[in-house]
Amino acid sequence: MSAIERDRFLDALRVLGVLVVVLGHWAVMMVYWEDDRILGINALEVIPALRLATWVVQVMPLMFFVGGFANATTLRLRERSVPAYLRDRLVRLLGPTVLFIGAWFAVGVAVEVGDVGRADALHRAADVAALPFWFLGIYLVAVGLTPAMLRLHERFGWRVPLALGLGVAAVDVVARGLGVSDLGNVNYALVWLLAHQSGFFYADGRLQSLGARIHAAMAVAGVAGMIGLVTIGTYPVSMVEVPGEPVSNTAPPSVGLVFLLLWLVGLALLARPALDRWLQRRRPWDLVARLNRVPLTLYLWHVTAITVAVSVLYPLGFPQPEIGTARWWALRPAWVAAMVPVLVILVWVFRRFEVHPRTEPVAGTFGAVGTVATVFGVFTLAVAVLGFGRTGFIDLVDPVGDSLLMFRLNPMQNLFHLVLGGAVMAGVLVWRRWAVPITVAGALVFLAAGLWDAGSAETILGMNRTTAITHVVVGAATLVGVSIAAPFDPRAAS
Repeated sequence: MSAIERDRFLDALRVLGVLVVVLGHWAVMMVYWEDDRILGINALEVIPALRLATWVVQVMPLMFFVGGFANATTLRLRERSVPAYLRDRLVRLLGPTVLFIGAWFAVGVAVEVGDVGRADALHRAADVAALPFWFLGIYLVAVGLTPAMLRLHERFGWRVPLALGLGVAAVDVVARGLGVSDLGNVNYALVWLLAHQSGFFYADGRLQSLGARIHAAMAVAGVAGMIGLVTIGTYPVSMVEVPGEPVSNTAPPSVGLVFLLLWLVGLALLARPALDRWLQRRRPWDLVARLNRVPLTLYLWHVTAITVAVSVLYPLGFPQPEIGTARWWALRPAWVAAMVPVLVILVWVFRRFEVHPRTEPVAGTFGAVGTVATVFGVFTLAVAVLGFGRTGFIDLVDPVGDSLLMFRLNPMQNLFHLVLGGAVMAGVLVWRRWAVPITVAGALVFLAAGLWDAGSAETILGMNRTTAITHVVVGAATLVGVSIAAPFDPRAAS
């Protein structure tokens, strides 16, 4: 295995990031369960002093940094074959994800069809189980954009993240300073693409070559920026969303996350020499290597582990103390420890579905039609995953408000997107001879679903007018794109 393919430091950073997310969620989440009523409260709501800890434990910018390295490296190892790269990344991401969706969707079907366990407890459990999906939906977009963003990186270098960072700041000025709040949603793309783009600089060695002084300067600048935003600006201390706060650094993302990225990447690079030396020892590396085979499984199922543990512990009389009390603090280690065996069992059961494919490069070019189809397929898959993160898995056909930006979704609509996006990407990457008819059929179905919901207030997909119009526009744009691209694509013409 080549040195560029296996970087022990990045592997350890990935594992550490996932463990911080898992343990962080377990530590701050308090569940109160009385009869059929279940209530989950984030300790950050009750104990404001804990919010400063998010400057260390909000590691999602660091996870996108690691993802940028992994995606750039995979694309290069696949000899710039975009189909082989996408097959590699999507199989690895969607295998565990689709299994997770299937398991929880089955729970939703059982509730709907059999009227089983309509208690608030099951509804709440299904809602929080989908918490990890917001990261995966945005990350899917970054995966799909990697070939284009890597070309920009190789041509323009540091100017790309600089432009993205200035864009984030400009959006914040208009959205937060001038009150045009809806514009802030643009930062969902700009902030996370910036974090992902930063990983390219590690992949080509430029970050490492800067030296310890620059790494320290990055960390100091990041901390100074966050302090400035909190003390001079109107930004909250917490780098995660806290219910009840009027503004957030993550929903939508703010320039605060850009400074957090600087701080965390600088800190990680400063720790790299010592961590590299530690990872040369057999036992630490063996542990990292084992955990690195199942990071997505750990991430997906760690919230479900809370539900399973609570369903066992509370009937046995496990205490439910008030957050912030001495008893609550004293029981935190026991609470976290109780989740560990549950998650170990879940990972042991589902680990085999997290495959790490080693596909061979696909001969020939990707093709114009393949590009159009990929944009449509990845977009649809990302909407599906993000949708489940907002709607959960219960009440399959009931619309959930404006559940994603201006759009209204439900679990059935999410499933529709998942199946359709998966079929289109299968046509692009597996059944390549059928890519055009599958993409055209998928676009027609997408368009028809929008027209159907636009003309009816009661459908199983539960769209509002904005959602329906978007389906019509995306479906029509895909059809136009295929019709324009097909004459210039030799495979489509044949």
